[in-house]
Amino acid sequence: MKNQIALQLYTVRKPLEEDFEGTLRKVASIGFQGVELADDWGGKSPEALKAILQSVGLVPVSSHVALERLENQLDDVIDQHLRLGCHTIYCPYLEEERQTATGYKELITSLKEIQKKLEKKGISFGYHHHDFELYSNQLEAILSIPSLLAELDVYWLQKAGQDPVEWVSRYKHKVRHVHLKDMTNDDRSAQGKSTLMPFWNQVPRLLNGGLSNRMTEKVTHLFG
Repeated sequence: MKNQIALQLYTVRKPLEEDFEGTLRKVASIGFQGVELADDWGGKSPEALKAILQSVGLVPVSSHVALERLENQLDDVIDQHLRLGCHTIYCPYLEEERQTATGYKELITSLKEIQKKLEKKGISFGYHHHDFELYSNQLEAILSIPSLLAELDVYWLQKAGQDPVEWVSRYKHKVRHVHLKDMTNDDRSAQGKSTLMPFWNQVPRLLNGGLSNRMTEKVTHLFG
């Protein structure tokens, strides 16, 4: 799925609660070819979810798994993702109480341990950031972990006053997926409003920044 657009399912979490399979069918009908899973699989087993995705023509390109689960239920996480056929996992968030100098050091240690176990099972591992890692100057330290993937987020980079293209170019050897979403004039994620970052104008800039040969999918919060 080189340079295709997938949807982060957190974007449609409410519709999924109401009609899980129907929502996935609508996602595919819009033109998405893949999805990035959120932690909630709608109560479906890996086999059931795999069957649904195949029936609607979607590929599970990657998955967000809460750090708590990665730290405490990693064997189950590995088993579920191997059965599903999803071989890229991202840690999506660091809880607020852990966003301290000590917490970041512990995070890096934890990410290294998780990565080692996942890689032994053939699963790639990475980190998805927000703006707080940038404000605290911690993101570079996190991404310094060898072979840890960087799931960069255009919105959070822009919100923190950073240039997404510069970051993508700098970490292109680590970027397999990137979150593309726009920003409104009140610094919020765009939902059909007037925007400060014309969404589609960013795509060629990012490709020119080095993603064309490095990124397999672009995961987007376009509708979230």
